[in-house]
Amino acid sequence: MKMRIFFVFTIMVVAAFFAGCGLETSPVTTTTLPATTTIDFNLYTVDADSPVGQYTSIKVDSNNKAHISYYDVKNGRLKYARGNASSWETFTVDNNGVNGKHTSLILNSNQQPRISYYDVNNAHLKYASFNGSSWQT
Repeated sequence: MKMRIFFVFTIMVVAAFFAGCGLETSPVTTTTLPATTTIDFNLYTVDADSPVGQYTSIKVDSNNKAHISYYDVKNGRLKYARGNASSWETFTVDNNGVNGKHTSLILNSNQQPRISYYDVNNAHLKYASFNGSSWQT
């Protein structure tokens, strides 16, 4: 009960802050699920080359195919995966040095991925794009 009250109070404080800044706000709607409610998830292994999968970003395209950018801890690389429940493809996007942390993924109008990420070796922000057949970094 204490957690629920804290959460509602936090939302009210944030809403009050935005209202005080002159920004438009809309009423906050909350839903409380009964304590016995369960939610089922379908779990899939996308890349089993452990340890892998930090700093993820995910988008779902118009064909319900998932696209995920992530950091390969074992090899220090930026990786990308695309697929669905039955099949996944994985790609190493950038394998020059240690890079690929803090990924952010978008899909362009052709459903091709664009990824921004952190290059640890050079302390640079980098950008990678896929043209349908190869990656440009």
